[in-house]
Amino acid sequence: MRSTFNTHRIAQECGVKLLAPKEHNGATNRPGECFCRATVKWIGTTYGPDHLRLVFNLMTGTKQNAACLYGDLMKAIARVLHEDQALLPRPTLVSDFDAMDLADIRRRAQAMKCGVPLAERAGVLISLHLADAPLAAAA
Repeated sequence: MRSTFNTHRIAQECGVKLLAPKEHNGATNRPGECFCRATVKWIGTTYGPDHLRLVFNLMTGTKQNAACLYGDLMKAIARVLHEDQALLPRPTLVSDFDAMDLADIRRRAQAMKCGVPLAERAGVLISLHLADAPLAAAA
């Protein structure tokens, strides 16, 4: 049975303004603006509305990261969290994401010319950052 959910309501609950792609009129987003409704719907349908909430909340923890609500990063984070279920109960998950510079991760992923989709390249960089996070906290 397929669950139904309201993507706009979930976005609003998380402080995200979900807008139509045609409304995007610049190279960058303002914090909390998201123009990738299809990706948001895909995450909610594929992984569930709670997973979508988590992705939104992790991406909007800092003003800088809240300006990075791009579809490729959203897919990357959703997939990383789904593939590595051990991250979900991690007490430092929110602070680990707040410590990330998602704009830099996206730029670095874009610079990798390797024939792999951008969302997957970004996912690898996010996974590497999360793998290093406990070591940095212990040092």
